[in-house]
Amino acid sequence: MKKLLDTSCGGGHGLDLISARQATQDEWKEIVERMIARGASIPEKDITPLVQYLAKAYGPK
Repeated sequence: MKKLLDTSCGGGHGLDLISARQATQDEWKEIVERMIARGASIPEKDITPLVQYLAKAYGPK
């Protein structure tokens, strides 16, 4: 998932923007959907695993 994060999300903005945020899984899902609407290229099959990864790695502490 880290590679997908780097290629799909890191292209539009720095990964520091992601690492600075702490969001729940539902919040990450909304964020990912918003980024897709803005042009992020994330395959449908990768959305759920990516959201789960983000919630685990960058969720509330």
